[in-house]
Amino acid sequence: MGGKTLFLCFPINFKIERFYKLFEQWNSAKGVILIEKDFLGLKPVIKTEYPVTPKFDITPLVRFDRVSFAYPDTDTLVLKDVSFTIEPGTKVAIVGRSGNGKSTIQALLMRHYDPTSGAVFAGDINLRNIEPHVWSNVASALTQEYTVLERRVGEEIASSRLGQPIDLEVVAASARFANFDEVVDSDPKGYESQIGVEFGGRDFSGGERQRLALARVHYRGTPILILDEPDAKLDPESAQKVIDKVFALQGATIIMITHHVSRAERCDKVIVMGKGEVAEQGTHHELMARGGVYASMHEKDRKRLGGPES
Repeated sequence: MGGKTLFLCFPINFKIERFYKLFEQWNSAKGVILIEKDFLGLKPVIKTEYPVTPKFDITPLVRFDRVSFAYPDTDTLVLKDVSFTIEPGTKVAIVGRSGNGKSTIQALLMRHYDPTSGAVFAGDINLRNIEPHVWSNVASALTQEYTVLERRVGEEIASSRLGQPIDLEVVAASARFANFDEVVDSDPKGYESQIGVEFGGRDFSGGERQRLALARVHYRGTPILILDEPDAKLDPESAQKVIDKVFALQGATIIMITHHVSRAERCDKVIVMGKGEVAEQGTHHELMARGGVYASMHEKDRKRLGGPES
């Protein structure tokens, strides 16, 4: 039988139900978070009064210049006079205990918010002059608040490039990057497998969903990739595979936000946050030799993980 016959035999109520369910997802708070926050960075409080459309021939340098920040409707500064530089093509770890401003830095890097004072620059352009949807073609992020919608796996991975034809080769490459190809290969339907049980698919574990979300952000293919706790929900073996893939990436600027200080050893630069301020910054070896905050955190992380002495 041809495809037309199969289409006509497919239960019409099922198709209508699927359409409305997907429509509901895209128009729900989940869909808004996925499209506007994860990829486009849009927030109602953001205004671009003097927009420019930069044409970066190379990945731009990123610079925080004396940035302080308080969330809307509060007077409490969660970042205070933060300055650092991220060179193009480098891998940088932003570490520190919870509540010290790491995820706020990610939000400012994606222009979900603008600084209360100071500025974030891409090259020599103030980020507040770049429309969020324009900047999202340069930088993308795996946030801790990612959402996975219930549709086919291949469609979901490719959804970070809305309105563009799905490139199956890039979908597969992104799945391999996120160590999600193991999940795909275990299902006879592969990338056609359905996410969620409502349409005859299956539930995915938290770790599987995190790897899928990582594949999705990789598919976007931006030269700056921001990963906020990319292995938080993964078992140790999967986490190590994912981290190895991240460090194997060539050419892109990788900004990894993590409380696992041991992840910073392989980075070109480490920025240590403490109480909303930059406590220390430098290479792993420089900070270990200094014997300060980073060295103390690294030693505690090593003991927790049972690793060899530094």
